[in-house]
Amino acid sequence: MSKLKSASHIVAIEDYEVEENKDGIGWTIFIRMELLTNISKISFDQKEVRKMALDILTALEYCHSYKIMHRDIKPANIFVSEFGEYKLGDFGISREVEKTNATMSQKGTKSYMAPEMIKLEKTYDHTVDIYALGLTMYELLNHGRMPFLPPYPEPFFPNDREEAMFKRLDGEEFPEIEGIGKLNDIIRKACHYNPNLRYQSASEMKEDLISCTKSIVEEEKKKEEKEKLKL
Repeated sequence: MSKLKSASHIVAIEDYEVEENKDGIGWTIFIRMELLTNISKISFDQKEVRKMALDILTALEYCHSYKIMHRDIKPANIFVSEFGEYKLGDFGISREVEKTNATMSQKGTKSYMAPEMIKLEKTYDHTVDIYALGLTMYELLNHGRMPFLPPYPEPFFPNDREEAMFKRLDGEEFPEIEGIGKLNDIIRKACHYNPNLRYQSASEMKEDLISCTKSIVEEEKKKEEKEKLKL
């Protein structure tokens, strides 16, 4: 974290202190961090999801440049400042790795894990962070529901959640979310079952997302112009 202290869109550690416990067994670590709001406490529209994703991709550019995988990207670990900047936090299970790493232990939150992280016989790399971000985007854009769950506002049950998880881990293509256009393609690529067919870098995904945002803005301007002509 000290390496990433000056990086934008990563929760900053102001300072820390390590104290030996009075009984002489172990230590207590005190960490002072900036005060932010978790995104689980706010509501999102499509525009805000795009902004959040761009900010977190910037954070991942820094992380991956230092060979650091976060391994636990999910809404609970994404925060927003009072100025509307999204930041990635909780690096408790991050790991410093090379691109071609050996099989590692299962870490992270299973609901957001890439399939290869669950199947321990497989190796995995930094693209698991890209997968988890894509899945987070899907959930935020789909009324808080993961892929393959019954559509909102239909009720769902524990067996629905379990079945949805199996479908995702077996590599079924995510159902399309209505009303988000090309964002569906970006999310599906980020969450491709085959790691080699995902975005291979945060920068690559960021480029597509910026291009998609520009297209959406242009379409909105055209609609506004048509409405003005009608008036």
